[in-house]
Amino acid sequence: MAAEQADESQTTDFDDIEIEIVEPDVDSSETESGETTTIDLDEWNVDSDDAHSSDASTNESQTVSIGEFDLDLVEADEDSSEPAEPTTIDLDEWDTAEKPIEAIGPDSFSFSDEAEPDEANLHGSFTWSEGESVEIPIQWTPADQDIVVGIVDLDRGEGPGEVVSNGADTAELTVPEDSDEWTVMIGNPAENTDTVFYSGSVEA
Repeated sequence: MAAEQADESQTTDFDDIEIEIVEPDVDSSETESGETTTIDLDEWNVDSDDAHSSDASTNESQTVSIGEFDLDLVEADEDSSEPAEPTTIDLDEWDTAEKPIEAIGPDSFSFSDEAEPDEANLHGSFTWSEGESVEIPIQWTPADQDIVVGIVDLDRGEGPGEVVSNGADTAELTVPEDSDEWTVMIGNPAENTDTVFYSGSVEA
């Protein structure tokens, strides 16, 4: 009986066994990845003699990695969702025109118009205090033309803004000082080639 049992153990087919290879404990020689993977021998051409040798098992633990399975494990590109670029608006640098705005709620207004390259439109007149938050959602075409969205204190002729891209965005601005002469500015930069058609709103 002992001999028969020995024969059965020798005829076990390793192709039917799923082996999990785990990285060594942190106190031993840990690999850089620190990850584990499961190897199914059915998916590999395995030499049974080499598989049982100490050298082969050592090589497997050193070379088996997620990278060998064609998995792209890369860090997220922080620039992939790059926020709008802040800028300071100076009205002296623009050809400006006052444009209408429509109240759609207690603290919400809508506007729409068009602007040629190097032109900026000014919408509305607002009394805002330092530290208030102003959100300006806007859509425009052509979407490949960047535009400038901001708020300007007409007493000083300048204010904070953002360069927005891709045809739709929301400028989120903080009022830098108290004034009752704030206005919303939508500018089509001089480097653009097309007239921009836009619509948006301001909430504060």
